[in-house]
Amino acid sequence: MEADQVKALKSAIGAVLADLRFEHLDHADDDVWHFVAEAALDTRDHVPAFVESHQREPINAACYIPVEFLTVNKENEVLGILLLPVNDTRIPPSKPKPAFNLEKPVGCVAAVNTRGTDYGRMAERAKIEASHALRVLRVGLREYPGILRFRIGTGYAFDDRIAGRKQRDDIAYDLTLSDDLSLALSGPVSDLPSQPRNDIERKALLALRWLDKAFLTGDEVEALLYRFFALEALLGDKSEGLKAHGLAFREMMLSHLTTGGFRHPSVTWFLYDKIRSGAVHGEEVPELDWQVTSGVEWSVRDVLNQYLSLAKQRKLTKRGKLLKLLDEHPDRGALISWLRRNAGPEWGKYLDRLEWPENGC
Repeated sequence: MEADQVKALKSAIGAVLADLRFEHLDHADDDVWHFVAEAALDTRDHVPAFVESHQREPINAACYIPVEFLTVNKENEVLGILLLPVNDTRIPPSKPKPAFNLEKPVGCVAAVNTRGTDYGRMAERAKIEASHALRVLRVGLREYPGILRFRIGTGYAFDDRIAGRKQRDDIAYDLTLSDDLSLALSGPVSDLPSQPRNDIERKALLALRWLDKAFLTGDEVEALLYRFFALEALLGDKSEGLKAHGLAFREMMLSHLTTGGFRHPSVTWFLYDKIRSGAVHGEEVPELDWQVTSGVEWSVRDVLNQYLSLAKQRKLTKRGKLLKLLDEHPDRGALISWLRRNAGPEWGKYLDRLEWPENGC
């Protein structure tokens, strides 16, 4: 078989599995290969026969996924996902199904509406939606810094007959969720879909995943690295030489444009240049004060919301255009003047380059 034929076969298999009517096929590659062989031997249209013999009508079903270390006292909705108390009568009983366990540390159950023909694949899609909702919730629950490690459990169930599980290795701490989620879900990040529609959202979801990793690790340096990875996903530029300064300046400009104020950018510059870069390059790094790491957590969450807010305000769909806006905004001169007055000498070379790029400083 020629290379282009192999490529076409793989593409056909992918298309079949992507169609909900055929996702139940355990051996889709064999089925498609058999179809290709029949088509090669007989020029008649074999598509209707293939569809007729292999398709199933997709069903709608609620997938119930245990959530560990997060307790709710009544039904809450987060981005279309229902968080139910473990004693909710809609949840399938757990005793006959060891894979679907509702004992502690499970504190609630996420109910996700799904559609398809294979319960395993439907459960995977449901877990993607539930995980996205929990990421957004973690970012929104700013009043609980340091304990936002609730997570989806290993099991799932659709009714009193169908259940399964998949292992994972993260850690978590318990949290009881307030009945009022209006503040937690009021920021721009709460409008972020689980699947990106453009480049702005693609980078925002990447940053959200890095922030999520920071919440779920118990190591402060590792958490700081993840938060800077999130910041770089939003505001970073691989072509920059003085990367720490560029990130800090864009964070400063972004906050200025969306809130009218900003944190002192030297904090971001110092932590990125001295801690993040040192850790990445295998150097010893000083022990981090919890107040410093907590401040970075808050600032990066603010950046994510401000990034989405500015993109929506200016109708931007590409991150490159948003970065260009930050780099070339008319207020740049005022911020440079502020930095010359209030920042240290470590900013001099970078600010010279901003003001006189033709000199190549």
